[in-house]
Amino acid sequence: MTTYRIKTTNWKIWITTMMVTIFGGVLLANKFLPKGDTISIISVIFILLLTFFLQRFTSTALVEVALTKNDVSIRWLSQYIFHHYPDKTILFSDIESYKYQPDNNFDLFKLTLKEGSEIKLWHFVLTFKDDFDKLIMNFPQLVKSFNKRVTQKSYSHNEISHAENKPLTIKRAATIYEGEGAVFIAIFAVIVVIAVPLILYFSPKDRLKNPFIALAPMAGAVFFLTQFYRYRKKI
Repeated sequence: MTTYRIKTTNWKIWITTMMVTIFGGVLLANKFLPKGDTISIISVIFILLLTFFLQRFTSTALVEVALTKNDVSIRWLSQYIFHHYPDKTILFSDIESYKYQPDNNFDLFKLTLKEGSEIKLWHFVLTFKDDFDKLIMNFPQLVKSFNKRVTQKSYSHNEISHAENKPLTIKRAATIYEGEGAVFIAIFAVIVVIAVPLILYFSPKDRLKNPFIALAPMAGAVFFLTQFYRYRKKI
């Protein structure tokens, strides 16, 4: 048995915490603090630090994932705020598919069970010192080994499943970069990559005033195109 400790993040709570803290902090600072550049800079730094620590408290949970050749065990060592997920052990034979989907902000590891339920572990990309990368590297190898065993067993017993039966093997689910709409998103991403530099070049005021706001969508577009090429290359 191999055990992995994962710091998983609920992105909905993460975004909500960020928005409430930033907007609430700005409103309180404008109302109660004296005006001035120094005070404003200190206020912004304090609000950002407060947002960072509150997000860790509200939206981050610690999960222990244990893998054997036959099952996956998930144990919640801590929970998101206002949430309580039960511990569970899942047989490989009950898993229909798995997915690892990298993202610019939140990577996703998902198991879809044959009875229809899903288990999702979101991982914030700036989270360090956990075993998420090891999990996503080792899990496909265990799936491959499991699929080989059940396939050999099926053939040896003439138990090849029919179309109406549930498949015996576990498949890898397609990512957003492999879906039907991925080509259209990639085209839009190319437009963004071309348009942002042109806008910054021909709008010097915007370039000096909000360079990070302008470059943020370009970073997301470049990331999508990189992953689109990576996954399409495998097809």
